Amino acid sequence: MSAKMSYIPLKNQPTDEEAIEGRTEQNKGEEWPDSSTITSQATRKRNSYVATIIKVIATVLLLGAFFMLGRTTSNGQHHHSLSGNDTKLVSLGKCPPDWKEAEEAGCVYDLVLSTWMHPRCFNEEMHEKYKVILRDMNFTYWLEPEMINEIPLEAVETGEHGWVWTDGRFHHLHCAYALERIHTALMNDPLVLDTICRNEDHLHHCLWYNGNPEWADVKAPNTTRIYNEDYLIDCLVG
Repeated sequence: MSAKMSYIPLKNQPTDEEAIEGRTEQNKGEEWPDSSTITSQATRKRNSYVATIIKVIATVLLLGAFFMLGRTTSNGQHHHSLSGNDTKLVSLGKCPPDWKEAEEAGCVYDLVLSTWMHPRCFNEEMHEKYKVILRDMNFTYWLEPEMINEIPLEAVETGEHGWVWTDGRFHHLHCAYALERIHTALMNDPLVLDTICRNEDHLHHCLWYNGNPEWADVKAPNTTRIYNEDYLIDCLVG
């Protein structure tokens, strides 16, 4: 609910001592709001409006994702399993979290998903689209949460680094990317998808996280940690 703006009427010039004393007591503590107060109120209102827009867009996307998941999996001709425990799934290859080992294994780095994966599971066209979005959003990346040493995007996208910190928008973009990867993969037969996107806990996390954005978290400059998962990422068919 928007704050109600209070306007204080202009005070008439007193004509006698009694009026002076009366108005002094009545108006004690009353002040015109200064420019910083008005600016702060406007900023909070704008931030609340933007957060609301984000929630509405995220909700529409999530409902669409649920619809597509239900529609695709209910069709007998295009039944896919997102679970990596399905015995009918075939592994194309696993990628380790260590970037040197991953490169030696022929894996490629997905910056937005923040992991190394088999080339068959890597959607280059979608990845390039999101890299453009990353550049447009102008993220700042740090080597530590204290934000001392900045690292350029060109270094981050190589994957040849340890933990990197940036603001909360990256996490929301990561989840939107994961949901689009699932949607795109489900449109193909057979389904080829990595075990991060097939993980139901990760899927539910992203559905909840993008459906409930908090403005303070979105704008926090060091709240998102970019790092490789500390386990093998499989690329599965089926």
